This record gives sequence, structure tokens and C-alpha cells, in this order.
Amino acid sequence: MGRRTGIVNVVAIGLVLTSAAVFSMNMSGVAPSVGVALAMLLAAVLVASRESTPRASLAASAVVVTLSLGTVIVVGPPADRATRILRDLAWAQAGLGVWMTYSTLVALSFTRRLEVTYDDASRARWREGDVTFGLDLARSIVVRAQPSWAALVVETAWPEPRPEVVDELVKTMSTASQTEVVALKEKMQGKGGTSAADARWELARLACDVVSETNGREGDDVGGASAGRFILQAAKAVRDDEDANRIFSALVLPAVARRA
Repeated sequence: MGRRTGIVNVVAIGLVLTSAAVFSMNMSGVAPSVGVALAMLLAAVLVASRESTPRASLAASAVVVTLSLGTVIVVGPPADRATRILRDLAWAQAGLGVWMTYSTLVALSFTRRLEVTYDDASRARWREGDVTFGLDLARSIVVRAQPSWAALVVETAWPEPRPEVVDELVKTMSTASQTEVVALKEKMQGKGGTSAADARWELARLACDVVSETNGREGDDVGGASAGRFILQAAKAVRDDEDANRIFSALVLPAVARRA
């Protein structure tokens, strides 16, 4: 959608500039207010085409529609060739403005859905060990992304300096073979100590299970029992609220990227 919207913005700017050229060549026979409307149209299209907030783009797109329809009214019936061209261009600008408004509304709605899906309440459910949340999030992460996702979460949850075997896991997990993953998990068996260390070691072992479970599955598949357990175990490795924010962001990153 982003690429299509960019093309629409370029076309809209081209239409406005073409209208301005027609107006400048026929100023004596066209109302001056048309020139003012064209200048405002160009400014509105430029605002809408910039990487601004969805609300700013929505307002600018609505202005494009309003000014384009206003230009149609001011130009009036096509008395000559110049006014006919300006009127047709204004109608085209209005149509593009409607599409820009629609696409911006969709983007705004999408942004709100993501905010609701992974908001503070969701993070609280995760920290409380909500199994349903873990399963739902796992179903949003495709298999081909799970090895690198698990490595990112382990890296985020385990402060440096990390044990050598964990560093090796983080660096090689996305490309490791099944044999290598099994060997790494074997090296982690029996590791632990404090409750925090136990939680991190178990998270690393579950990361190996996530990778092992992806073997033999289609890349577009989602979820998996190991992925769900991994998500819930990550909450047990949290040290404080700031740590929870970082780990949670790493957990939901592939789900957000997939929806985008």
C-alpha cells in the first residue's frame, strides 16, 4: 500500500503543476481565485506526501479533496479549452484526493489496531503468564522468522557478559543445523544457579527447541508449542520494568513486522 500511495502522491503533484501551467498561460480568462486554490492544493499535496503522522496526512488529503471540488465550482462550465482542461484536472485531483484520504484512514486504523494488540495491557498479561496471549502471539510469527527471533529475544534478555555457549547460540541460531542446535542444548543442560540465572538458561534451552521445531515445517507456517513456551518463559527472565519493555518489544517485533 505504501508504494501505491507514493505513486498517487506523485501523480497528484503532477496534476497540480500541470493545472498551474495551464492557469499561468490563461490568467486573463480564468478567475484569480483558481490560482490561489492551486497554490494551496500544491501545499496540501506536499504535506500529504511527506512522511508525517497519519492524522496530518489525513487532514492534508481532506484539504486536497475540498480545494479540488472548489476549483471545479470556481472554474464553472467549460466556456473554452483552458477552462475545460482546468475543470478536468480538478476532477482528477479530487478523485486522487479521495483515494489519498481513504488510504490514510486505512493506515490510521491499522496503527490503532497494532497499538491495541500490543499495548500495556498485553504486556501485563504476558508478565502474568497468560497462556492464551503466548499462543496468540506465537500464531503471529512465521516459522522462517522464528530462529532469528529467538536469538534476538535471548540476546535481549541475557545481559553481557554472557556465557560462551549462549553467545555462540545467539550468533549461530539463525543458520545452525539441527545437529548443531542439539549440541548447543546439550552443553546447557544442568546450567543454572540463582532464580534469574535458571530462568535465562531455560529460555536459551527453549530457544533451541524453537529452532528444532521449525525443521521440516513450511516457512509460511506459524506458531508451534515451543514458540508458545518460549514466549511465556521470557517473562520469567525479566528483571525490572525497563527490562520487560525491551524483552516484550523483541518478542512482538516479528508479529508487528508481518502485519506491516
